[in-house]
Amino acid sequence: MISKINTYIRIVVYNFKEPKMNKLIFLVSLLTSTLSFGQSYEEKIAQKTCECISEDFETDNLDELLKRCIISSKIYVESNDPKEKGNSKFTVEGIRKTFRDVSKLVIEKCPVIRTKVSEQKKLIFYKRSDNKKSNKYFKQGNKFRNKNQLTLAIEQYKKSIEKDKEFVMAYDYLGVVYRMNKDFDNAIKTYNKSLAIFPEGDFGLLNIAAVYSILKNEIEARKHYNKLINFYPENPEGYYGSGKANLIIGNNEIALRNTLTALIIYKDLNSNKLQDAETLLGFVHSKMKQENQLEKFNQITKEFNIEFE
Repeated sequence: MISKINTYIRIVVYNFKEPKMNKLIFLVSLLTSTLSFGQSYEEKIAQKTCECISEDFETDNLDELLKRCIISSKIYVESNDPKEKGNSKFTVEGIRKTFRDVSKLVIEKCPVIRTKVSEQKKLIFYKRSDNKKSNKYFKQGNKFRNKNQLTLAIEQYKKSIEKDKEFVMAYDYLGVVYRMNKDFDNAIKTYNKSLAIFPEGDFGLLNIAAVYSILKNEIEARKHYNKLINFYPENPEGYYGSGKANLIIGNNEIALRNTLTALIIYKDLNSNKLQDAETLLGFVHSKMKQENQLEKFNQITKEFNIEFE
């Protein structure tokens, strides 16, 4: 357990070496460093496409952005890579096949586009119900929750769900009240119902992971934090939570990489949780020092352009 780690670290001293590139592109390079991009013709285009999408991340028309980036990346690879100059497919079917193969790779592997797809789905699922009665009960549940009248809040959220069994926000807030009431079993069941409707729900994923951590079930907590990372690779909460869970489980190197990623994103967001990530980094350092893994610690921090003292 983290609490049992023998450490007297009060302040983590480190220096960021600012990368000479766009922050988002730098993050993309960190998150895709373990992928198999750069091998085949299609993978080279997919990697370049991912970088292109990250440069124009605010665009709302995802399909148009994907097409434009694939075209420009295809031209770039064929023009600048000597090995691929003869790989240009001028037939209609050849171009279509390249688009299909690259699109599949980008959607599976590119963290930026996964975030954008997930954020678009949130607009569909994180909204009030189309059923007026369901919304009325939901609103009442919120009032009771804010007054800490938990039993009454639970009743209202359940009524809201009875009127609209697809109302994700009602499930999520019911889970919150169960957690406030320390009814962790029902909180988990409720969040699972929410995630069955909307698997990419960051609210449900983060909260169910937190409940599993409270129950000291770090295996399940890590599973949900990793899902959060997969759907929202630019959200630091997944990395921070996974870092803590992996450290407790004993996966020190994974804990370090996730903690460093969280640290970088928190700093970029100017988040007040930066200090929490710094503290976690101190725990990781202490544990790896105890287990004679300082050489690996220094190697990994160097990869992330961070100097640790």
